[in-house]
Amino acid sequence: MKTRASEEGVAREWKGDRQQFSNSEEMAKALELDQETAEKAWETYSEYQDSKKAVMESMRNERKAMQARGEKMTDADYEKAYRTRLEVQRERIRLDEAYYDKFLEIMPASKVHILLMSNKNRSGKPNHQSERTERAK
Repeated sequence: MKTRASEEGVAREWKGDRQQFSNSEEMAKALELDQETAEKAWETYSEYQDSKKAVMESMRNERKAMQARGEKMTDADYEKAYRTRLEVQRERIRLDEAYYDKFLEIMPASKVHILLMSNKNRSGKPNHQSERTERAK
């Protein structure tokens, strides 16, 4: 059984070099999964990544439109941009919940946690839990 310290070690390793999975073999090795489970997880993970990109596209488009308008933005433009951002956040939460459930059908919650937390680390967001744990030592 893996300990929390070894799970954090895996997450820290991914955070350091922004490593991403490029195939199911890498996922199998990193999460200690058998190949069949890793292939199912890889397929779901790929769908998840594609879905997240599609959801974020509307926010990127709105941001680009705002930048193009520059100082000419009206209050209505600002309101539209903010409401778009809120809707994108809601959609991301719905997407995260749906894929979390799909991952749980494939592997245990501890491995799903490692996968999803390492995903946040690769996106450049800090892993505050690891930082707090390291400071407490």
